[in-house]
Amino acid sequence: MSDTPRSVTPLGARLAWMRDFALIGAVSGSAAPALFWLQAPGYLVACGVAGAALGLALGLLLPPLLLGPVSRWPFAVLLVVGLAVGAAWGGGTGLAGGLFAFGAQDRMGLAWLSGACGAVAGAMQLGWFWLPYTLRKAKSRSTWPIVLAACLLSGGLGFAALSVLSLG
Repeated sequence: MSDTPRSVTPLGARLAWMRDFALIGAVSGSAAPALFWLQAPGYLVACGVAGAALGLALGLLLPPLLLGPVSRWPFAVLLVVGLAVGAAWGGGTGLAGGLFAFGAQDRMGLAWLSGACGAVAGAMQLGWFWLPYTLRKAKSRSTWPIVLAACLLSGGLGFAALSVLSLG
């Protein structure tokens, strides 16, 4: 499938953004909780699918936003917004996976815990990832090293998220 001229921006092809963010969402969604939920493959698959779907949407929306309305925002604001968007991505992923695996009648609140852990993990992941990724795209450089690093770091995100939540 080739990009149409409207889908190629100064930040590269939107399809590439969609592919990369879907891949990172799928890997992060399933790898982050894997240390704790390896015995629940349905939960891991659901988190991976939700992460991929939300990553696909994020990859579609980010290039026009970064080139349009948010392009004039101060850098510090962009960093905070990146953390918030990452928290929404991860929280939505964790909550969707938790609701699928544990059901809407989840009496122990595992789906909400999954969403909370996902929000912290997503903020950490997108918080570091978006800037180097965007800069490489803006310079027409390959993004595979950043995507690979994000995928490799995914395994530790669940432990890091639980650690952060236990501090509160």
